Amino acid sequence: MLSERAQEKVIRIGGASAFLVDSALAVPQLLAGAALHYLIFDYLAEGSMGLLGRMQAADPRAGFGADFLTVHVGPHLQEIARQRIKVVANAGGLNPQGLAAATEALVREAGLGLTVAYVDGDDIREQVEALRSGGCRDMFTGAALPQKKIISANAYLGAFPIAAALAQGADIVITGRVVDSALALGPLIHEFGWRPHDYDALAAGTLAGHLLECGAQVTGGTFTDWRLVPAWEDIGFPVGECHADGSLVITKPAGTGGLVSVGTVAEQLLYEVSDPADYIVTDVRCDFSQVTLEQIGPDRVRVSGARGRAPTDTYKVCLTYEDGWRAIAYQPLIGEEAGAKGERQGAALFARTRVLLRARGLADFTATACLVIGAERSFGAHAQPGGGREVICKLVADHPEKLGAELFAREQWTAISGMSVGTSINLATHVLPVTGLFLCLLRRAAVTPRLTVATYLRNPSTASALDDTKVSFNVGKGIKAPSVFQEQNALFTLVQGTPAAANASALGPERSTSIDIGIEQGFWYGRARVRTAYFHNRYDDLIEFLSRTQLTLAGVPAAVVAATQFGAYLNSSSFRAQGVETSFDAAVGQYVRMNASYTYLDAVVTEAFSAVAATNPSLPGVQIGGFSPLVGQRPFRRPPQSGSVMVTAMGGPAQVTVAGYFSGRRDDSTFLSDGFFGNSLLLPNRDLDPAYQKFDISASFRVHPRVSLYTSIENIFDKNYDASFGFPSLPRAARVGARVTVGGN
Repeated sequence: MLSERAQEKVIRIGGASAFLVDSALAVPQLLAGAALHYLIFDYLAEGSMGLLGRMQAADPRAGFGADFLTVHVGPHLQEIARQRIKVVANAGGLNPQGLAAATEALVREAGLGLTVAYVDGDDIREQVEALRSGGCRDMFTGAALPQKKIISANAYLGAFPIAAALAQGADIVITGRVVDSALALGPLIHEFGWRPHDYDALAAGTLAGHLLECGAQVTGGTFTDWRLVPAWEDIGFPVGECHADGSLVITKPAGTGGLVSVGTVAEQLLYEVSDPADYIVTDVRCDFSQVTLEQIGPDRVRVSGARGRAPTDTYKVCLTYEDGWRAIAYQPLIGEEAGAKGERQGAALFARTRVLLRARGLADFTATACLVIGAERSFGAHAQPGGGREVICKLVADHPEKLGAELFAREQWTAISGMSVGTSINLATHVLPVTGLFLCLLRRAAVTPRLTVATYLRNPSTASALDDTKVSFNVGKGIKAPSVFQEQNALFTLVQGTPAAANASALGPERSTSIDIGIEQGFWYGRARVRTAYFHNRYDDLIEFLSRTQLTLAGVPAAVVAATQFGAYLNSSSFRAQGVETSFDAAVGQYVRMNASYTYLDAVVTEAFSAVAATNPSLPGVQIGGFSPLVGQRPFRRPPQSGSVMVTAMGGPAQVTVAGYFSGRRDDSTFLSDGFFGNSLLLPNRDLDPAYQKFDISASFRVHPRVSLYTSIENIFDKNYDASFGFPSLPRAARVGARVTVGGN
């Protein structure tokens, strides 16, 4: 039951962006007179995910909407902070963490105490091969996932992670791919205390977000009765006045252009809604069929009546992939029968280029199109007679290879002197990569939203020895899907078709939960920084390989064991890890930088395939377990203490680095004879691997902006130790070489 205060509260949300590069005038307009609590920015569409993916492929630091920093929010941070307006944006795209870090830098530069949070976990590119092998199909066409290079793969997260960020004090919440309407629903969940089963409220909040997410579209943009809409040049961006009962009023800042009417709101309500009675988003299934719209004043429309039902058990997923190349040319044609001339000219140019493709042994075009803009072809039987005498012929040719598209882009120029009279110089010609789209559903258990919040307790100041204090809190859940090899050799897979199949469970993903809270202090006037954090992680359903002996000793039915050749993979253990990490970074003078880190780790196995030690029949009295430690023991090769120190000296084109590493004693395993599979693990082996220290030195010299010479000596003192995964260390080793940079700026 909502409190009386919550029922009376009105939350004003401004919709400031409908797409990646929306107007730079929206934010100053909304800040000037809208009295807002929230500004929301919708940057993403299916195509923009592919664009951001290509940007990230070119520069791993990119992949987000840069206009958030330079156009929409960055220039207005001071005013946003002064008015205490909170910002929610999906501008993080494929790199929410990167945009959050850049935003925090702007906050520090402005001397503000704003808290920035980001939501991720929507990026599922690591699961693409599992989707392919699982027979994933497009939710609309039924087609299989193409065997092509994936650019992006993102699940549409819901609004509750956004609400959680706001509940933890975030002033700016940056997300990756979320449902567009979640940008408004998240703040409303936070403000009104709506819960996951408050379906009518969630549907109403989704409707509010749906009406606001497209910016000026609901205030008269693209409106059918366009003559009724005044002052496009100053069209007002929308404001939603939201109430706890789910109703809202759509309006706009006073004195701005545009129009808010039953008509403009109705058109936006139906925009991209296939079935108004069953509009499915992540948090709720919405029924908008009984929504009422009421004009309650000039540029004020009251919206109410949304209903909701329980959500589905899946996320919608959008994948983008490389789908060849496209040539586009725009040819103006002037004169009588211009439309017919353009269509004949387009067909002739496609035919000419096909001759060139065959001559070079290239495949045919995958698609061609000739659209005569101005000839009214798209109107069909409703076209006006005669057509236009000034048209633009848009020619599109898709080809699997860039060369095929480039051949058309060049050959189409021949029309200006060898084809229709009235052909003018091209307005534009482009050759661009084609992005394919694949939309599917993915079970919710395979996706784990994550939330990261950071806050500055002290504002940065170059005039103080203590520059700033930053407290961070991170919480998240993760999954790691089985590899194809593991799935093929899983116990569940190996026993299919046998009576033992009824006793086997499918191999699932490994799961993790992580929490850390830390404090970071800058000092020495910006030249040094110390960070300390406590972490608590849990890892469940870890995938292990168990031999037939171990399966038998653990009580697996003989029929199941007999169905395997050597053994099998299954989800069989869990462990928890907690500890403290600390790091130190400092600039010593102008040319020397020092880094140091230390980690204390307390880790213990909480669940194993065999909860207690078993005994190998061939070695009476010797305790063994699976291919992992027993319950209560430390996980293998995870030292309780480890750390590093690194000192780098830089001067002009030269750089020298000395690095030292140390590791405490670790548990490990030895091997014993196994009648079925050759080797089995002896457990426990406490502190089997001794502690070690190693030192490396490296140097480089830049002889050219693109060429550097380097040398390194690793393990200077020739220490013997067991490295990761129990392999012996390499002896002292020296390397000499050159690095050459090709391409880029």
